[in-house]
Amino acid sequence: MPDHLPQQTVPPWIQVTPALAGALERASRAIARLDQALDGHPLLPAFLYRARLDAVRRQAAVDGHLIDPWHLAAMLEGLRMRMDHAMRIIDRGVIFEAARHALALHQWLIAPDFDQEGEVHQAAAALATPQADASPLLSAAIGVVSALALHLSL
Repeated sequence: MPDHLPQQTVPPWIQVTPALAGALERASRAIARLDQALDGHPLLPAFLYRARLDAVRRQAAVDGHLIDPWHLAAMLEGLRMRMDHAMRIIDRGVIFEAARHALALHQWLIAPDFDQEGEVHQAAAALATPQADASPLLSAAIGVVSALALHLSL
C-alpha cells in the first residue's frame, strides 16, 4: 500500500482564496445557527413552506418563468388564481405556464418521482468528493459543478 495518496489536480477555477473560505465558513455558521433555532420550533412547517416557495420561485425565474409568489401559493394549494379581466389571453397563458413550471419544480422538492429520485441520488454521489473534509459548503459547490459538468457532457 502506498505511503501517500495520489494528489488530485483541481481546476484553477476551483481554487479557494482565504477570503472566500472565510466567507463560506461564516455562511455555514449562520446556517447552523438558523437550523438550531428552528429545531422543534412550532413555526418550522410555515418557515419551510415559505422557504420552499421562495426557492421554487427563484428556480423558475432562472429558467425564464417569472411568477408572483401569491400565484404560486394559490397554484400549490389548488386554488383558482384571480387575474385582472383586462389582461390579454396571452398574458394569462404566460402566468399559467410559469405556474405549471413552478409546480413541476416544487414536486422535485416535496415528492420526487422515481426518475427524479435517481437524479437526486446521482447528484448526492457527486457531492461525496475528497474535498468534503475541507468545508461542507465548499464540498457542495464543487459537487454541484461536477454534477453539472457530468450532466452537460451527456
